[in-house]
Amino acid sequence: MSLNLKLSPKLGDALTFKAPLTELLESLGGDYAQFMDFHGTNVIRTSRHPGLTELTFPETGVPSIQKALQGHGNSDLIRLNDRLYDVISVPGLCRSDLIGGFHLCR
Repeated sequence: MSLNLKLSPKLGDALTFKAPLTELLESLGGDYAQFMDFHGTNVIRTSRHPGLTELTFPETGVPSIQKALQGHGNSDLIRLNDRLYDVISVPGLCRSDLIGGFHLCR
């Protein structure tokens, strides 16, 4: 699976990532997706599940997020409330430079 993006002139611009993240959720049946830049700042996120917010997912998915921000793709299983979610985190690369990480929760 690959996620191809056409980056805007301003790297990390929210408009660059909103549509691909939404498409990713729809195509894979995910509940939450986000792009986080390599500084650890949330750039953009989208959710189809009211229980997964910008507050609950990053808090629970920290180990997976940190690995992706260090350049290592990974998967994990997290528990939120009474439900288990698969988390897939992959480094975001522009050419060979790490620009952040993409995180999908389903």
